[in-house]
Amino acid sequence: MYVYEGAEDSYLLSEVLKQRKCRRFLDMGCGNGIQAMSVLDAGEIVCADINPEAVEIARMSIKSENVD
Repeated sequence: MYVYEGAEDSYLLSEVLKQRKCRRFLDMGCGNGIQAMSVLDAGEIVCADINPEAVEIARMSIKSENVD
């Protein structure tokens, strides 16, 4: 299956999210996890995607930042 890597709109949203504070974050259709990576200070981050490979890539990206 294909994992969405992100495009211009993904990076624009990511920059907006970096300026926000949130306690909980749900990323539906997470692709590579770029949006979740923007809110690593959130207390709870949930990534979901129809593609299990995408969820695993997002999980690995988040763990690479030493976040549980």
